[in-house]
Amino acid sequence: MKKETSASKNNYVRSTIPYLPRLKDWLHRNISLYQFVAKIATRDLPLTDFLKRVGVIEKVIPTAAARTSAVSVLKTTNFNKEFKKNADELVIVLIPSRYLWHGNDNDRKSYQKLHNEIVSSLQNKGLMFIDLLPTFEKVENPLSSYHFKYDGHWNKRGHLLAAEIIGNFLISLKENSNK
Repeated sequence: MKKETSASKNNYVRSTIPYLPRLKDWLHRNISLYQFVAKIATRDLPLTDFLKRVGVIEKVIPTAAARTSAVSVLKTTNFNKEFKKNADELVIVLIPSRYLWHGNDNDRKSYQKLHNEIVSSLQNKGLMFIDLLPTFEKVENPLSSYHFKYDGHWNKRGHLLAAEIIGNFLISLKENSNK
């Protein structure tokens, strides 16, 4: 008898509940309480594991994100060509994923590799960008220093640091263009 893996169980659950992605999307767009409950549910590990198994929560997989990022860089390159017809320069701000500092070693390494690939792609395409990662990593624990404890978003310190980096970059860009 063939042993059932967790992947086959997930596929079974998703195939028996084909409307689940549409339902999640509708709940997310129409009921703010859904987001609150979903956030609380992810703090309870057994509940989180169950919700992942039934497809309510999906883990972002770095390899899938890599495919998406390659498409994003291509679309950004095309957008930049159109943008330059009407303006001076497009500056892209590369925001580091919180998963660079969260999760197990393999996940962190995967996200670091992905980040490096995005940087390399942006450089190869000649796109102007600001990489916030080097400055964010100057502190011992960027996750607790610049992110909310139970949320992947930046806290006040994270926003202030990003604003300072972006502001300084734009000032230097303007100064260099005046020379």
